[in-house]
Amino acid sequence: MNTLISLLALAAIFGYFLKGRFYKKAVLLTIAIPIAILANLLRIVSVLVIANNYGTETAMSFFHSYSSILLFLMAFVCLAVSGRLLGLRFRGVSS
Repeated sequence: MNTLISLLALAAIFGYFLKGRFYKKAVLLTIAIPIAILANLLRIVSVLVIANNYGTETAMSFFHSYSSILLFLMAFVCLAVSGRLLGLRFRGVSS
């Protein structure tokens, strides 16, 4: 849930700084929901795989802490790529 709220807030801020039509920004905000859910699902599955292969202590101590940061960054990269695919650009950047 924290990932979802954080990614939605980041998508709203990200959309504010982008140049493009309102509906494209709304689509970008909507895309943040499945991206956050998939990132969380990937994190849970990876923690379970690590726990199965290397033990619960390994999975819950080191990997659990750092996987959330890594997967949140990956989710933001997916959000940025989605914005680019929608044709949104940063304000002031012409191409």
